[in-house]
Amino acid sequence: MNSANVGRHLSLTRVVILLAQASLAGALVISLETLPKNGALGVAILIPYVALFCFVAACVLVLPVMAVWPHLRRPDYPLAAMWGAVTASVAAALVDYRGYVHWYPMLWFGVTGLASGLLYARVARTTVEHPS
Repeated sequence: MNSANVGRHLSLTRVVILLAQASLAGALVISLETLPKNGALGVAILIPYVALFCFVAACVLVLPVMAVWPHLRRPDYPLAAMWGAVTASVAAALVDYRGYVHWYPMLWFGVTGLASGLLYARVARTTVEHPS
């Protein structure tokens, strides 16, 4: 981590921006998995929907925790990966709950969250906020 960032917490406004950016990583992972089946046009349509889903899931399931514990706004990579995978899987299960779990889609949602979490950790750990 940059020594200028040690001990400094990101503002919630900055966290929301970084969560939006990290959501694109999740959208790209899902899109790459569906590219052979849906083609380029299908993927171009899918990316905004998946990015929005990832962002809303992060705002509902991650942002409140970061509001309460500011030190989690700059998570370590393993924590961010695990947190992202669990968040994406929980969000997918809540949206598509039918009383049983399809493991293959859950795996892809977990990978999506993992990618988003890692990207968030990377940008959060390298972001420098300048005092106003």
